[in-house]
Amino acid sequence: MKLSVPVAFALVVSLSACGHAGSPHDRPGEAGCPELALLDLAGLDSGEQGAALPEELVSALSLDGETGTVVGAAAAVGGGAWLVVTTACAAPTPDDPPESCTGTLTLLGADGARRAQAELFEAPGHVLECEDLAVVLALDVLDLDGDDRDEAVIRWEETGEPQPAVGSQRTEHVAIVALPTLAWLWEEQVGAHGAGGQDSCEYTLVARPAGCTGRRELAFERDCMTAVCRPEDDEDDPDGDGIADAWCPEKEPPVVTRGVYRANPTTRRFEAR
Repeated sequence: MKLSVPVAFALVVSLSACGHAGSPHDRPGEAGCPELALLDLAGLDSGEQGAALPEELVSALSLDGETGTVVGAAAAVGGGAWLVVTTACAAPTPDDPPESCTGTLTLLGADGARRAQAELFEAPGHVLECEDLAVVLALDVLDLDGDDRDEAVIRWEETGEPQPAVGSQRTEHVAIVALPTLAWLWEEQVGAHGAGGQDSCEYTLVARPAGCTGRRELAFERDCMTAVCRPEDDEDDPDGDGIADAWCPEKEPPVVTRGVYRANPTTRRFEAR
């Protein structure tokens, strides 16, 4: 039996390394300034492409449906090796709500041997079922910074405990790890989706050409504000959701976070400029 799991791809927008937009088919790079693609990391595919993890590797993952250990995503990394994200729930008994949901990143060789392994996340448990606590949205393997070495980009979402009247807040996360070591290169909570007094955050995250260096840098921007409370809200309940807005920080402006990061050539970590 083969297990179908998602493989993601990056949405690619052509951009020259000197910052001139256009297609590589109609705009040559300037002298000494090679063309590089801008990679939209927020646009990684949600896994609709699909792929099958080789059957001989499935047994190496010790999957256990009763404890909620399942494959969340997988991607081939060359030479018959695969990078796999599994999620597992911890609970006192199968009938109890989960105490947590842990995501693990594993690099499997063609022979099924585990070449490297790292914990990706641990989402706190609550009343929701295990599969609702954390969901892997995308996994991609690519040369992100243009140094001729591949990295893995993983994007996932965690769901918080439901709150009265407003439900759960969901947070979106992105991690970048080195291959084949799975060493951490960059991680951030990039977005949030909430209601009532919960924060809601939109974001952009791209790997863009870094001048004429032939390399890419990360450019990140996150824009957060309270989901219901807006500067134009009145003191009572103008939006009719049953929540009094008087306590909301409606006079507070949106909180914007920006950062640009370049890979350290020695450690490969993305460091703030």
